[in-house]
Amino acid sequence: MVSLLVSLVTLLAVNFVDLGLGVKWADANVGAEAPEQCGNYYTWNEACGFGIPSYEEMSELMEKCQWHMETLNGCQGYRVTAENGNSIFLPCGGYMGGGKVISFNKWGYYWSHTVSDFGDGESLGIALSASGGYRWYSGPQDMRFPVREVSR
Repeated sequence: MVSLLVSLVTLLAVNFVDLGLGVKWADANVGAEAPEQCGNYYTWNEACGFGIPSYEEMSELMEKCQWHMETLNGCQGYRVTAENGNSIFLPCGGYMGGGKVISFNKWGYYWSHTVSDFGDGESLGIALSASGGYRWYSGPQDMRFPVREVSR
């Protein structure tokens, strides 16, 4: 019940950006007050309580938008710009392990709603490298990553 209330409060505070794609993307991570903030870190099962994107929706973002490395208020990440000129910023917020954030400003990970075919208990997401590039990531569902919501 508490997680449902948290989800509803979070959704009410989220602004969604129209990138001209099949879904609108939140302008900040879940729990963040600004686009460059990482927000909260969630396991895959927790993240599925939010409107996380599917593999297809993430693929569309990766294929139909321009991605440029940028530093926003001290946080490295990617400015993702659509053909319509609208954009979102995805910070390289690392991941949570052992109660602390690891690889902040070096890597960014974002869950998709899609279970991986590569191994039991793994799901797909995007891995962003602050040294350049982004790619698909398949990882254990108990990893804690920031979450970027979509609106369908």
